[in-house]
Amino acid sequence: SKDFFFDGAPDPRIGFGKDGKFVDLTDFEPLQKNEGAQTYIVPASIDASEFDTIFVWCRKFSVPLGSAAIN
Repeated sequence: SKDFFFDGAPDPRIGFGKDGKFVDLTDFEPLQKNEGAQTYIVPASIDASEFDTIFVWCRKFSVPLGSAAIN
C-alpha cells in the first residue's frame, strides 16, 4: 500500500507467518524502505499460499515489527 509507514527498528526483514506466528525459514529479504508501496519477489522455495500473514520482522531481536493479513 502507498500508505505504508514504518518508523524504524534494527534489521527489519520481510517474511511470512501462519496463525499469528512468524515462520523463521520464510525470512527472505530486508525491508526496502520505510514508507510507500513496495514490491518483493518471493523465492521459489517459499509457497506463499501456505501462509496467512506477511511480517516485517526484526531478525536481530526475533520480534515482530508489524504484520498484515494476506487476502
